Amino acid sequence: VSRQLVVRALAEVSGLAPALIAQRMIGFTDARRQPAAQHLAELLVPPQAGATIRDGRPYPFFLAHPLPGDPAALGDIASWQAEWKWDGVRAQLVLRDGQTWLWSRGEELVTERFPEVVRAARAWAACHAAQAAAGTVFDGELLAWDPATARPLPFAALQRRIARLKPGAALLREKLVWEASSRCIVIADAAKVVPVLGAFPLPIEVVAFGHKTTGNRIADVLIDHDIQMPARLRQADRGVVRTDGGNVIYDAKCQAIHDPVRLADDLKLITGVVEHGLFLDLADEAIVGTDAGVEVLAP
Repeated sequence: VSRQLVVRALAEVSGLAPALIAQRMIGFTDARRQPAAQHLAELLVPPQAGATIRDGRPYPFFLAHPLPGDPAALGDIASWQAEWKWDGVRAQLVLRDGQTWLWSRGEELVTERFPEVVRAARAWAACHAAQAAAGTVFDGELLAWDPATARPLPFAALQRRIARLKPGAALLREKLVWEASSRCIVIADAAKVVPVLGAFPLPIEVVAFGHKTTGNRIADVLIDHDIQMPARLRQADRGVVRTDGGNVIYDAKCQAIHDPVRLADDLKLITGVVEHGLFLDLADEAIVGTDAGVEVLAP
């Protein structure tokens, strides 16, 4: 069932405008939160008079579509207006109640991956206090920019930034290298430093044969650790993602892992689980890049 069909059906049942339903559905299927009847009620509740959006949700992304007819129907070409199609990513920067959210067109929250955009947003808010207090949304193209040439960088540079917080697909080989090394040093930015593990999806490498059954067993283990959302099979545009060893990856959005040692042991006891992304007691040192400089952490 297409998303647009769901929007139209919910709008018809609730009597609300389809545009309002579409806006409320942004982030509605976020796997990091457990589904509940309350969420559906909030989706369909009539809007209050004068109410404004006070959370981080963006507006629906309205995209351009191919011209269905003859371009001549647009009139004299001298009266046309055109804009550059930059090689970037469509995004919305949301500023509300002193907070900042950055959303990609795919409705993925990518704020942590672009700290310089967050800093720029805060600087703008400091200079435009009234507009920022009322709530402001910037809708446009997110680019990787080269200050030296004052030109956009190739899309590959932006793609590396977008993917940098996504876990890799070579867990077994990575851990073999780690455990065979005499000294292990982690180099990361400040976004990777969290008070509790679970802020980022936990990758679990699984043998491809019978992986759906293994996925169900993983879900049982996660529930035992108060993680309600089942792990999801990782897929890309080309299909199911495969590791270097030909296995598949399940990503568990845990939110908080209160006992990582026990979770690591429980996952490894599941037949079909090859490895997981909990690299515990393996690093000798961490070098963290922050806005204030480099910070060195030791166990």
